[in-house]
Amino acid sequence: MTRWLSLTCLLLMISCQEPAEKNTSHLKNSSGKINHLTLVVDKKLWNGEVGDSLQATFAYPVDGLPMDEPLFNLKHYDPSIFKDFVTAGRLIVNVQKGKSNYVSIKENIYAKPQMVVYVVGKSPLEINEQLFKNKEKIIKSLKDFEIKENQRRINKSTKDDQFLEKKFKINMNISKAYITAKDEPGFLWLRKETPQGHTHILLYEAPINYLDNQEKRIEQIVKKRDSLSSIYVEGALKGTYMVVDKAYAPYLFETKIGQAFAYETKGTWELKNDFMVGPFINFAILDKKNNRILFADGFCYNPQANKRDLIFELEATMRSIKLK
Repeated sequence: MTRWLSLTCLLLMISCQEPAEKNTSHLKNSSGKINHLTLVVDKKLWNGEVGDSLQATFAYPVDGLPMDEPLFNLKHYDPSIFKDFVTAGRLIVNVQKGKSNYVSIKENIYAKPQMVVYVVGKSPLEINEQLFKNKEKIIKSLKDFEIKENQRRINKSTKDDQFLEKKFKINMNISKAYITAKDEPGFLWLRKETPQGHTHILLYEAPINYLDNQEKRIEQIVKKRDSLSSIYVEGALKGTYMVVDKAYAPYLFETKIGQAFAYETKGTWELKNDFMVGPFINFAILDKKNNRILFADGFCYNPQANKRDLIFELEATMRSIKLK
């Protein structure tokens, strides 16, 4: 009898800490800007080492931007006020002291679409250990979720992509606000105006073995980009053109676009012989079926405002590419 009572109490305690996933038909719609994160943490934990670790984990500078911008904008709430509209946040990290140490990632607990990450530890030290051990998994889950949300928003107003299928044998969900800035053999430049600047997507190709030399991979990606942007992406003034800014070393990652392997490069571009600069993100997609590398390159110019979310929207757009 005692054993059954203990088990019942344990189940009740767990259910209070971490709601189970459930039918979502009755849930309210989630809210919040892209890359905004709600942190539910007791004030004592927030004002100590746990709070420092959370900020170091979720607000460190994004790679490849010319100025420091955080990975997520953070909003902290004490558990005592985590109710009503506060629970509608799309991204939530709930940090608790408990009887065990674990990280759990769930969707659509209080609203939809929503991702809730539970970080539980027996002590502040063990909470921090869970954060450190699971950092990459947590961030990847949150970013992937935001990519899907960004794509969902883009899909509300998309451009007919038959011209992309004809020219590059791809489908891509792209906002209809984009116009063709330049269309050359093997090269396409799309441009969209924003309230304080503009965003751009470049598409071009290279032979399938172009990046076989591992030691020169970044060099080859930059070389290919510069060889075309210096010709086709010209500034308003004569003799100005876009190149990769050599003052900042690009970052290189391995990733996938759909089922295709790709190299992801992040860095800064500049307008040669002028003073315009900005960030770019480049995907070199290995398309074995068509015996090529397809380059999808997004960049923005937004001098008076932050650039993180513009680059993130470009990433979401290019990650929608489907090879034909």
